[in-house]
Amino acid sequence: MHIARTPAGDEMVVLPRADYEALIAAKEDATDRALLADALDQDRATPTMPSDLVSKLIVGELHPMAAWCEAIGFSQSELARRAGQRPSTVSDIIRGVVKPRYETVKALADALGLTVDDIM
Repeated sequence: MHIARTPAGDEMVVLPRADYEALIAAKEDATDRALLADALDQDRATPTMPSDLVSKLIVGELHPMAAWCEAIGFSQSELARRAGQRPSTVSDIIRGVVKPRYETVKALADALGLTVDDIM
């Protein structure tokens, strides 16, 4: 490594190409590790549904919101409480009695940590 000065007085470092490439590779590796850690954290945060519930969804035995409540371990009342809704609203949506407003479905999805598309 060699330190030189520019005419303006700024210091410059001159180092062998292999050392430079090792520094770049180390930075890229650190960036890759950080991206992988973020992806794994997001994957762990995404709820999953057991296959028996998926099967019931496919054949129409369960409403998606009911399946997710069961998968996550929420009662309909707990979901309603967390979403700031009445338990009867959740029940009516699941039974298909009402067509909910988007804001209501969004609040329910947020309470489950899911998207609107996941629960409707």
